[in-house]
Amino acid sequence: MKKAFSFLLMVPQMLAKGFVFSLMWAWFVVPVFLLPTLSFVQSVGLCEIVDFLLLGVSMTTLYPSAKESTLKENPKLDEVDFSIMWQIARVFVFYPLALGIAYVVSLFMS
Repeated sequence: MKKAFSFLLMVPQMLAKGFVFSLMWAWFVVPVFLLPTLSFVQSVGLCEIVDFLLLGVSMTTLYPSAKESTLKENPKLDEVDFSIMWQIARVFVFYPLALGIAYVVSLFMS
């Protein structure tokens, strides 16, 4: 139940982050660098790009604790098995999820 709730909170969090980013962009980047303001949807998209780029960093941070708890819960698995599962999860879960979110945001950028 907690995981489903956490997943549902992802959308409001993404929207709030985009809103805050658009304001900060307008307050600090526009006057200093004379760049155009960003729309709300463009801000959400840029935040998703940054999150995707930082996904590798956060995945590296999560890896040790996830490995420890998974290997403790499943004694039949070894470190190689976990490493393979982790890579498969990145390729078939995390990256497609990031791409899907970015695609939905891009639909609003007309």
